[in-house]
Amino acid sequence: MKKTFRIYIIATILIVLLLISGCQKKYTVTFMDYNGTVLSEQIVKQSEDATAPTIPLREGYEFIGWSKEYTNIQEDIILIAQYKKVINTYT
Repeated sequence: MKKTFRIYIIATILIVLLLISGCQKKYTVTFMDYNGTVLSEQIVKQSEDATAPTIPLREGYEFIGWSKEYTNIQEDIILIAQYKKVINTYT
């Protein structure tokens, strides 16, 4: 009886350890506009890529990208939309 109980305990511990080691970490990826508006918030598994939201429009500016890469996610990150001012030239 004691031997069976020990085997049961060891098997249970091994199963729990296998389940824990198989769980992937998940991180929050937040895409924000220049003014702090949250455009998208995603939960992404470790080492996977986030999906950029629709490119935001800002009058008088051109969207040029995000402040950081959003591939191979390894931590919670906040990405901020980057813009450059459009200079109108009239002829």
